[in-house]
Amino acid sequence: MRRILYIAFVRMPTEKAHGFQIMKTCEAFAAAGHAVTLVTPGRKSKLGTDPFAYYDIKRNFVLAVVRTPDFVQFGFLGFLFSVAWFSELVKWRKDFWSSIIYSRDSLVLAQYVLLGRTVVYEAHRAPTLVDRLVARRAHRMVVITESLRAEFLRAGVPPARILVAHDAVDAPPPTRSREELGLPSGKLVVYAGSRGPGKGIETIEAALPHLKEKGVQMHLISGKTPREARQALAVADVVLVPNSAQNEQYGVHSSPMKLFEALASGARVVASDAPAITQVVTDKEVWFFKADDPDDLVHAVIEAFDDSHAQDRVVRAQELAQRYSWDERARIILDGL
Repeated sequence: MRRILYIAFVRMPTEKAHGFQIMKTCEAFAAAGHAVTLVTPGRKSKLGTDPFAYYDIKRNFVLAVVRTPDFVQFGFLGFLFSVAWFSELVKWRKDFWSSIIYSRDSLVLAQYVLLGRTVVYEAHRAPTLVDRLVARRAHRMVVITESLRAEFLRAGVPPARILVAHDAVDAPPPTRSREELGLPSGKLVVYAGSRGPGKGIETIEAALPHLKEKGVQMHLISGKTPREARQALAVADVVLVPNSAQNEQYGVHSSPMKLFEALASGARVVASDAPAITQVVTDKEVWFFKADDPDDLVHAVIEAFDDSHAQDRVVRAQELAQRYSWDERARIILDGL
């Protein structure tokens, strides 16, 4: 049994996907038989609720809060000061020197690698200067895509130190009816996720009038708990994964959890052909459209509705999703340590 100290400078809970991803990773490490503590700062969450309940996570690990001043609202310098303070306080925990240090935050890990601590750095973006510093000195690196592995190889990280572990998905939650979820009957297309840059929302909005002309109803879901979002996906006819190819982070380097959730949902999946998507799925599991092209999105949605063999793709999508479980992801990482 290992002792793993996962350090995350994030609000918990947060409506952003990284909060759920961190909690699921800790849950899976603990389910594999390891003693896991997740350490977060005392930053106030506007969701104001228990993270375990919000994310529907098993209470099989410890969630520890380090009370630190929160100066993030004062801009970049305030953020750096808060991170440095948090990183320093965590160093004084009794379990700091007896645990594997694991984090997605290179700024948190920077002083630890200089102290010679055994750290595991999980990267979700192309490397910055600090990322490179940490990655070259980390015991192991975890990256979520092959494209990120290539980026860190170019940054000088030895190949043997890099593990590739895509994001993952659970089995779908118990189903609820559309009526219970407040969703309309008829042909229903659902997008569940944030509306930030790179997510493809502009493409959906441009396609909406044309979808309506063809009798298709579109429902955009944001700000819901992961469980609520996945229940909506399960009653959709079509689920969209419209990542933009014009955004390097979400078009190339991301491993979108919404893709795996879509595959597991039992709905028909219409996805952009951005590299972040095509490195996971093929047209045997999803209906592709040209990224950032609303007309082609409409064409792919209609094709998915009209395809007489659609269920074959749905079954293959669900089979593929089973290969990307959180437990399997944890096994890949832990075996690599």
